[in-house]
Amino acid sequence: MLRTKIKLWLADKLPRSTDALNEAIWDHSYNWESWAGAEVDFWWEQPDSEQLMAVAKLSETNSVAAFEGYRELVEKGCVYAMIWLGNCYRYGLGTEPNFDKAYNSYSLAIAQGSWIAARDIAGLLFDNGNFAECEEYLEEGIKSDFIPAYFWLARYRIARSNAPNTFNEARPLLEHAAAEGHPYAEKYLAALLATGKFGIRDIPRGIKLLRDAHKRFTEYEEADKV
Repeated sequence: MLRTKIKLWLADKLPRSTDALNEAIWDHSYNWESWAGAEVDFWWEQPDSEQLMAVAKLSETNSVAAFEGYRELVEKGCVYAMIWLGNCYRYGLGTEPNFDKAYNSYSLAIAQGSWIAARDIAGLLFDNGNFAECEEYLEEGIKSDFIPAYFWLARYRIARSNAPNTFNEARPLLEHAAAEGHPYAEKYLAALLATGKFGIRDIPRGIKLLRDAHKRFTEYEEADKV
């Protein structure tokens, strides 16, 4: 009975989310992660950056041609193309999905120092059930204080287990990522707090954080429409 009352009370207090808002938060987080840490340096150092942008634009309408464009750029040593070619193999964009080729393409970018590629290879490994190796890549990112690694390690651990100790282990990772400005970490941490995953005492804080996050990201979404 008490649990039911709490759920009803929360339903009245929590802000309403929408698919469009969640998509906007993910997009904002993706852009934020792309510029995290020293990763921004790769952008300015890319060979044939104009060709890279042209291929990225082409991917919106012709994934096969974009796939070939990324392969050509990889041959020129373009780190971002290595990552995006890995995405092509991972998700089957313009080619057949291929775990080994995605892994190898991400590995090329990692060898050049890209933490974004380490994030993506961790996701590839997680999707294929290679959890130990997935965590190894993210833990290396944490050692270098690559903020997205904190968020993704917490998220993947929670995705695997809803045990209370899992939430307790994930909390400091999310708190750090959120404090450093990771957009989805802010929203995710707030939602977990607001729904009592860290205890009843943290629910008011979670509700406030979630309302603040929804208000801020709604403003971002509206600004993107202009």
